[in-house]
Amino acid sequence: MDLDSLNTYTAYTCCVAANTTSGPSRIACATQRTLQRAPGDAPRNFILRTLNSTAIHIQWGPPLTPNGIIIHYTIYINNGNPPLNVDATSAGLQHVSVGGFSPDQSVTVRLSASTTAGEGPKTASQSVTTDEAVPGRVENLNVIAVDANTFDVSWGPPTSPNGELTGYTVLVKNLMNTTETPFMIESHLNQLRVDGGIGPYVRYSVLVAASTAVGLGIPVEKTLYSQEGSPQSPPPNVNSTRKSATNASVEWDGIRWEDLRGWLVDYEIGYGRVMMSVHQQCPANDSTYTETLSVDSEGEYELTGLDPGLQYCVRLAGRTSAGAGPFSHTLIPWHTNSVFTVKLQMSYCTEWIAVKPAEIVEDLSRAFSSGIELTCNCTFTSDYIADGQLTCRNDILIFQGRIISTTDRNSTDLLTNFETWLSTDPTIMARGEELKLFKNERFTESENRNQSIVGATAGVAAVLILLVALVIVLILWRINRRKLSMAVGCRLASATSLNSIAADYEEPLKTVFSKPPMKDRKPIPAPNTFPKPLKVTPKPLELSPRQQKPPLQPPPKNPSISREKANKHALKEQKTSLIDCEMPIAGTENVYDDPDNITSGAKDGIASFPNIAYNRPSTKGTQK
Repeated sequence: MDLDSLNTYTAYTCCVAANTTSGPSRIACATQRTLQRAPGDAPRNFILRTLNSTAIHIQWGPPLTPNGIIIHYTIYINNGNPPLNVDATSAGLQHVSVGGFSPDQSVTVRLSASTTAGEGPKTASQSVTTDEAVPGRVENLNVIAVDANTFDVSWGPPTSPNGELTGYTVLVKNLMNTTETPFMIESHLNQLRVDGGIGPYVRYSVLVAASTAVGLGIPVEKTLYSQEGSPQSPPPNVNSTRKSATNASVEWDGIRWEDLRGWLVDYEIGYGRVMMSVHQQCPANDSTYTETLSVDSEGEYELTGLDPGLQYCVRLAGRTSAGAGPFSHTLIPWHTNSVFTVKLQMSYCTEWIAVKPAEIVEDLSRAFSSGIELTCNCTFTSDYIADGQLTCRNDILIFQGRIISTTDRNSTDLLTNFETWLSTDPTIMARGEELKLFKNERFTESENRNQSIVGATAGVAAVLILLVALVIVLILWRINRRKLSMAVGCRLASATSLNSIAADYEEPLKTVFSKPPMKDRKPIPAPNTFPKPLKVTPKPLELSPRQQKPPLQPPPKNPSISREKANKHALKEQKTSLIDCEMPIAGTENVYDDPDNITSGAKDGIASFPNIAYNRPSTKGTQK
């Protein structure tokens, strides 16, 4: 017998008893469950919710018609993905959390139950979106330095925005001084120009991060340097040392990194000859530094081929690809030296040194250096004799120069060796001529470094000028004194002779000296007071042969000769006796222009007797 329309997976008990004539038999019962079928409906109470940005939670209840024992539930997430089976045999599991989703991801879920007979119907689809998260990294970050103070930043949006982007944050860090500057950029922009306040060759870190409502995403960082600039400070602690007469070393410390402002390419060294500065300072003008070198070495360099007799200034600057920075200046000191003078016999000195004087200086320097080397038993060359100068004085050739100290010999000792050699009276060859020593004279000796030729020359010049001035004053004083003596002598002689004449010609003289000046001539103003007449005791004059003349004779007693002519004759003879004085006396020049007037002044530089030491008649009065 078949029983139909039974419920699925339901237990049924069937009892059977036989009826006989003897009555019903014992009842026999048997229980049997119908077979399972697939669930008749979908799971009930299906609930889908978000746990976080990467997980969801699914909850359900068993179907109303399970049609058997539910062995598992099948969860379908996002059509096309493999289904997820959840074991339902463990304590009737009816919920599950599913992860591995992306932030802000939309998830669609369907659910079904299954028995051993098969899978039941699915639930209706439900969708949920995972929570937003911070965005992923921006793409293609690029930073380009425009100049020393500007750079451009560009980027692309993140491939995983993890939500709706709200913007970008750009953070610029100065790694030199740890300062930070943030920039907020809108979400639809993807570039930024950082301009100003950066500085040359500064190490910067640029970070760019996208942001959502949840927060700032993972930043992308790029480190760079702004464009190089020239150093902003010179190398510090620059020192120079004269190693020898021709070599000098220059030492310095490196420029600080923050002052370098770039990768150091090399150092620029310039040097040139200078005169000793009064303040021991080197000039800053470029024309001084005629030699320029590029030095790759760090901290030290040696200059060679220097002139031993000259002082040098050195300037040093660091150089980057942007150029050289400011210079530091240092003075290469003089090598210690001593000044000397040697005098040589040369009969035609002026003509000789007029032709190729430099060749003569070179030959003499070579000869002197050989003599010094012979005497000192040391290495000494003509390079250590500097500033050779030639002058002539009559038949004497004067050589002036300086002996430079060597690395192992002091210039004073070398000068002593030089004098020792000169004391042997050597024969010195110069431009094919044999020169004999006239005299050796050392003008000055200097053991002081950084000696100033300018200062020494100025000092010597000042002394010479003073001496010349004193000599001139002395000469003028002696000349004036001689003039005074001659004038007094002449006047004494004139007075003596005049007294002799006056004895014989008293009347004519009175007439002469009382004679007024010519009316058409400007009279000579008389002094306020007249000096006392010079009283002279007549003495015989000691005359030179030129002055020895016949004594004056009285005029002939010729009545035809007038007294005036006699007086003129006497005075003419007296004037002739005084001609050897030949000393012009102040106040005698052209007193009158009339040559016949006996009071006219001296002519041709010869003193005339009207200026003898007695009173001259005034234009307003007569002689007292």
